[in-house]
Amino acid sequence: MSPGGTPIGVASAEAAGCAVLAVPSLTPIPPARRRTVVRGLTDVDPSLLRRLVAPT
Repeated sequence: MSPGGTPIGVASAEAAGCAVLAVPSLTPIPPARRRTVVRGLTDVDPSLLRRLVAPT
């Protein structure tokens, strides 16, 4: 799992095969397969992190 806040960072993590937790900064980041987008880190809890790292 890789956190990302920019489209370039998200693209890099996805190219590496990571599931991505995106917290957009100035540029919107749309949801996609293996990408979860949240408004801020306060939206992240342990159960979300477990789902992101669970085998697919």
